[in-house]
Amino acid sequence: MNMAGLKNINWKRVGIDHGEKIVLGIIGLSMLTVVAAGPKPWDTEKRDPNKLVTNVSESQTKVKASVWPDAEKAKYATQSGIGERVTELMTPVDVAKYSYKTDIIWPLVRREEPIREPEWLAVDQPIATSGRVTLVLKPNSGPSPDELQMAEAADPANGNAVNDEFAVRQNNQNRGGAAGALGPVGAAVPPMGVRNPMGAATATDVLGAMGPGGEGVGSTISEQGKGYRFAAIRAVIPYRRQADRIAKASHELISRSYDKLQYLDFELERKTAVAGNDPWSGPWEPVNIKVALEVIRDADFDEEVVESSITDPVVTMPLPLRAQGTWDNWANHPLLEGFALSEEGKELQRLMTEQLLEYERQAQLAESRSGPVKKGFSIYQRDVRGLQQVIANNAANATGFGQFLQNDPMSLNPLERARNDRIKKKVEVTAAGQYLLFRYFDFDVAPNNAYKYRVRLKIANPNYGLSPDQVVAPFVAEKEERLTPWSTETNPVVIGDDVQYFLTKIDPKGGYTAQFNVYQWNPATGVPVHDETLKVVYGQPIAATKETKVIYAPTHTKKEPFSFNTGDTLVDSTEMALLSDIGLHSDLKLPGDPKHKFDYTEKVLLVNEFGELLTTDPDSTRSRAERTKSRFNAQTSAWDDLTDPSETATQGSKLDELANAAAPMGPMPGVMTDGKSKKKNLTKKTGAGVL
Repeated sequence: MNMAGLKNINWKRVGIDHGEKIVLGIIGLSMLTVVAAGPKPWDTEKRDPNKLVTNVSESQTKVKASVWPDAEKAKYATQSGIGERVTELMTPVDVAKYSYKTDIIWPLVRREEPIREPEWLAVDQPIATSGRVTLVLKPNSGPSPDELQMAEAADPANGNAVNDEFAVRQNNQNRGGAAGALGPVGAAVPPMGVRNPMGAATATDVLGAMGPGGEGVGSTISEQGKGYRFAAIRAVIPYRRQADRIAKASHELISRSYDKLQYLDFELERKTAVAGNDPWSGPWEPVNIKVALEVIRDADFDEEVVESSITDPVVTMPLPLRAQGTWDNWANHPLLEGFALSEEGKELQRLMTEQLLEYERQAQLAESRSGPVKKGFSIYQRDVRGLQQVIANNAANATGFGQFLQNDPMSLNPLERARNDRIKKKVEVTAAGQYLLFRYFDFDVAPNNAYKYRVRLKIANPNYGLSPDQVVAPFVAEKEERLTPWSTETNPVVIGDDVQYFLTKIDPKGGYTAQFNVYQWNPATGVPVHDETLKVVYGQPIAATKETKVIYAPTHTKKEPFSFNTGDTLVDSTEMALLSDIGLHSDLKLPGDPKHKFDYTEKVLLVNEFGELLTTDPDSTRSRAERTKSRFNAQTSAWDDLTDPSETATQGSKLDELANAAAPMGPMPGVMTDGKSKKKNLTKKTGAGVL
């Protein structure tokens, strides 16, 4: 080969002119190599098809005949507490525990932006429902709300049943109280036919819709039940969103802003419906908060029905102890149904609260918990959520609480040890920081009235006292409190009438015109009273004082005069008439056989307190009268074992015999032996409100 000739070749030129040919040649050779080495489409299957079918059939038979060995089953045995684990998995993780408390990198020259005024958020979706309830009270059981607030301000360490409609409630030592909690009433109440439009009563109004049922131990229950009408106002507080607004205004992590976000008080206003084309044209007026404070002062606290992680001692009103039923229908908000407690959850939360408060006492955590003076309901209840956060967000406290649970003598029992493990996890998975529940029961309401409510919150100013060079404007650091905007108004809530009555007979020849069957709710006891022979004449109010049975739950009954008063007056009536021959009145198109006699019902004309004319008759109210009678019997039968003290001792009930047998020093008034065992709620403050 002529090497000199090769040297004289211009290889760059060759590459430019023939490079693509060389590349295509290499690709072609590669494809031929792959085709030659790979399977051929014309190759035949070497395996026998019948053998393939047999192998598949044998494999299916083996799978069907296989058995899960007991050893493998044991690895996946059913575990207790699976419900709590599912709840724990579904609960949002509190990221505050895992966020950095300090900056990772510190710049040599720190640049700080001035702090702005945060955006303050109104509460979301306020709602209101109404009802009646009998509470178990202890009159004069403690200082007034004003006295407690003075004590709180002077204290530097202040930081802050069964779903049975007519189930009698009790606690471990004393009988709970009287019957008579009324259910929720919507804005539009079905008319009874004989009451005014704004306050038309139903069987639920008068007799009570015992719905499905704060935290604290007060003094021993005195045997006194009292009835209350109420409007239950609830709203959702955007806790995390508000913390986020503070964090953005302060240019810091949201985990820090949670510590700064403190609710101090609230303002609640209402409108009362007035006559006219616009029933809501009246002014907004402040709700008398002292009425609710006096009620919870005089009552033990009922079991809480929601997770403590969404309650706040200032804005979440504790639940006063009911005599019958539970608070579920009125104590929570539909948007927070995921935080409602089951019966097992209520028991676990009660035990957790007991352990938390005992650990707080032993570790003297209250001495290190300080802050602005809080009002609202904090003067009567402990801050369980705040205590959870103090323990969960502090490594030393978390370790100490875990050791405290391990040292519990009961933890030697495997079941108790497992229970304490669940309590520890519940404390650690505390307030996910999303929402809080605003809850208030307005006991200062009147029957036959309708109301609307709105609320705003008082929040501690997180920037109060900062120097002028730290804020964008001086006003940001001025004043200790901030007010959120007013919420939207609630739906209208109607407080129904206290009385229902039904026409039973018209007999002008008997010395009276009309006879009525009357059911009237007794606010003094919370238990309805009944009379089925109230007789009136023309021009007379449907009212009378009658000797009847009055239930003074939870201690006794008494036959005594009771004043029935419907507020309506009898004007006129039509007697039952008899047509001997329907055929003579074919123009009336009356039903029935023309060969038989036909009668039409009696009816009365009434005038109510507003001057409106009304009519009622037995036929149109028959089904409602039957429902009212059934509910009355169901509610009052819960107290059948109560006796009249004026009767002789030989007429005592079986309940009395059981109570006498259990009491070493004779009968104990009000001790219950039936009904669901009632556990006290442990977060009520005693004395001057400071434990």
